[in-house]
This record gives sequence, C-alpha cells and structure tokens, in this order.
Amino acid sequence: MRWYDALVHLEETPDGLRMNELAERILYSKSGFTGVVDRLEEAGLVQRVRPENDRRSILVVLTDQGRTTMEQARRHHRHAIEQHFSQHLSDSDIKALTHALEKLSAHARPLRPGRIRG
Repeated sequence: MRWYDALVHLEETPDGLRMNELAERILYSKSGFTGVVDRLEEAGLVQRVRPENDRRSILVVLTDQGRTTMEQARRHHRHAIEQHFSQHLSDSDIKALTHALEKLSAHARPLRPGRIRG
C-alpha cells in the first residue's frame, strides 16, 4: 500500500516530485519514507534525479517499469474495491456516501493544502 500511494502521486506528475513534496502527499508515516523510496528505486519503479537548475533538490521520477507496474496495480486495486466494497452498495447508498465524502473533503482541503487537492 505504501508503494501504491507513492506511485499514484508520481504518476500524476510525469516530471517527478521533489522528495519533500512527495513526503507531504503520502498518507502514511514519514518515518519510513526514505526507505520506501529506496526500495522503489531498487525495484526499478522510480529513479532519483538531480535537476540541473537546482542541484540541492532530488526529484523522484516514475520509470517506464513503474508505469507498467502502476497500471497492473490499479487494475488489481479497482477489482478489490469492486469486490469488497462497491458491489455491496445500492445506487442510493453510493449517492449518500458520495455526498458525505464531498462534505468531508470540503472541510479537510483547507486544513492540509499540501496533501489534498480538489
């Protein structure tokens, strides 16, 4: 799940994210973040790159293998959501849940602007 969370954010930003930006966006504890990026890099899913215009920063960029892995993971993830969650809800349940989550999102967005995008 940690890998999936990081890969989703990297997929949304093809030019990569600075390490600190990616750390701000993840949903889990920051304590093991560098280790997760280390393991993603060892697996060939991401690459650390130093931008020429800012030698102090390190960008984390999704590799082609990372994109392929993300496509496979997304299919598995969506199937699991459908199997264990969505198929058990009626249309009215989904509408009510959507309404409730939109309310929560509207409340939470200003509280954590670096992590929640609208």
